[in-house]
Amino acid sequence: ADPGRVCVFGWSYGGYATLAAMTLTPDRYRCGIAGAGVSHIAAMMEYEQERLGGGSQLYWARNIGDWRGRHRENVDAISPALHAGRVQAPLMIIHGTEDIVVPFEQAEIMAEAMDAAGRPYELVVIEGGRHYSSQMTTSHKRQLYENLIAFLQEHNPPE
Repeated sequence: ADPGRVCVFGWSYGGYATLAAMTLTPDRYRCGIAGAGVSHIAAMMEYEQERLGGGSQLYWARNIGDWRGRHRENVDAISPALHAGRVQAPLMIIHGTEDIVVPFEQAEIMAEAMDAAGRPYELVVIEGGRHYSSQMTTSHKRQLYENLIAFLQEHNPPE
């Protein structure tokens, strides 16, 4: 791949991976598109605590460390919203407002962090959009793909 033309894109965990790539290794990407991604891990864990009795928190504590205690610094170190000032390339954030897997609040947190850092970004809000593409309506999918194409044509056009 031409290192000057790499654009990273992902959805769900891939959305987090995109945000992490854009903030933790920002000099490697021409642009990034993050769909339905976690931007602030501790805030996501607070959301998880309120869902289904918080049972999934045990899974996360085993896999990322306990964000409520001694591992908080490690968790913050990999939370993209806390490093928005490092973003160097154009970033698109896409999220559905009815996502119950990764709440829309995660997109808002990243957008606010980008604003606070003075970094440009595009936020595409899919009104009524769910987390999984299989649950998206035809108009949701059209909005998603039209925005993806327009963003790529602007920031990483075919040459």
